[in-house]
Amino acid sequence: MKNIEPVRSGNNMVINYKIAGAKFNQKFDVSLYVSTDGGNTFQGPLKAVQGDVGEGIQGGEHQIVWDVFKEVNSLEGEVVFDVKARVIEEKIPKEFMVSYLGSIDAPIGVTVGQLGKTGWYASVKTGLNFSKPEYTYGGESWNPGFTEAQYYEFNSTEDIRRLSITGGLTWQLGKNFFMYTGGGYGIKELLWQMEIYDYDTNDKTGEEYVRQPDYSYSGVEAEAGFILRMGSFLLEGGVTSVNFQYTNVTLGVGLAF
Repeated sequence: MKNIEPVRSGNNMVINYKIAGAKFNQKFDVSLYVSTDGGNTFQGPLKAVQGDVGEGIQGGEHQIVWDVFKEVNSLEGEVVFDVKARVIEEKIPKEFMVSYLGSIDAPIGVTVGQLGKTGWYASVKTGLNFSKPEYTYGGESWNPGFTEAQYYEFNSTEDIRRLSITGGLTWQLGKNFFMYTGGGYGIKELLWQMEIYDYDTNDKTGEEYVRQPDYSYSGVEAEAGFILRMGSFLLEGGVTSVNFQYTNVTLGVGLAF
């Protein structure tokens, strides 16, 4: 309890006080006491009070008004007031959540989990290219190893093959504010499109995607972000990184119930 300041107002005493450091799930049962001997002994809890007193008081700045002469005949001596607050910690409910969570390179994604003081989540995100490339580019002198008389040319088309499978923990930081952190396995592959031609006729015979190894990563994926709850509606935002070499922003919306 901080900043207990009594102010006389007619036959009333107005006591201003502050509850500091309260958690979002804490309320308080507040009572007022008075001493006329400098704080050696106290009388109370006082009954002729109104304002921010009793159960259900939250953290912050508050005020109690005491109608002095409804409770005592006189108020003399070295008067000191004390405000006591008993903590009432509310149980934090757990809620199931399901949401869409994706990014530019992995626009298809779903996350399920549980929100509460501590919870969990599991998430899968993927891109639109699901096929594993048959070829990996090896530089200017690279030979795809065609079995027929063919040659290739790269066009300007690029694509990304992306897969993310992660899970982790959620923490409640405020009444409607959560954080999540986790990890798992991720793949990010940069693909160039190769056009294949018949060597004799120069006719185009097909197209294939070629993995560009200099900009492709796979292995440990780490992620972290925040969740804002508005009623049952969720807004999510975070970052994810494959091998700490390729980082992307993730955004999502969901429901808690």
